[in-house]
Amino acid sequence: MKVGKEIIFSEKIASWISHDIRNSLAVIKENSGLMEDLIMMKDSISPEKFSKIIKIILNQVKTAEETTAILNKFAHLNDHEKEKFDLENCLGELLMLMKKILKGKEINISLESMENQTVETSKFYFQMILYFLLNEIVKNSENGSSIKIYHRQADMIYLYFVSHGASVTDEQAFKSEMASYLEIMGGNIAKSDGELYFAIPLN
Repeated sequence: MKVGKEIIFSEKIASWISHDIRNSLAVIKENSGLMEDLIMMKDSISPEKFSKIIKIILNQVKTAEETTAILNKFAHLNDHEKEKFDLENCLGELLMLMKKILKGKEINISLESMENQTVETSKFYFQMILYFLLNEIVKNSENGSSIKIYHRQADMIYLYFVSHGASVTDEQAFKSEMASYLEIMGGNIAKSDGELYFAIPLN
């Protein structure tokens, strides 16, 4: 049975988030055990040791809270068929979720200011298409590559991906793979003067 892109995208995001939460819980568990050991060894208890352990635990609690907040946002992406959202914030959220695959290949992605540009479309499908597009670029890139994302507004919003040492090898094949999702959004993926872009209607 062929699994839809929606499920693959959701599974990947859930996997990244659960991994981060599990890491935080592991650190909390380890330091809670250390605190228990110190309590049992009454002669060696010092306020400094306790303060250090508590600080580590609180930092991990904060990290887990931030991660679950991201998960909560993602869980509500598909609440509305269309919604108005800030383009730069939405891209930033996705790049934060993608940090694991970016870290693995040491690829730098820079995001130009989009000057409070908003768009009204499906936020879920917008992020999903961008995820697969960026994943394709990263997959075909070398360590140390850089990708710059900027936008232009005309009849549509155009997101350009200027890459150095990275590219989508066949944008037509990728566009064909994403055809049904692009149709939902009224979007397009193509190249102009050698630069890859993802175009979506303003509303």
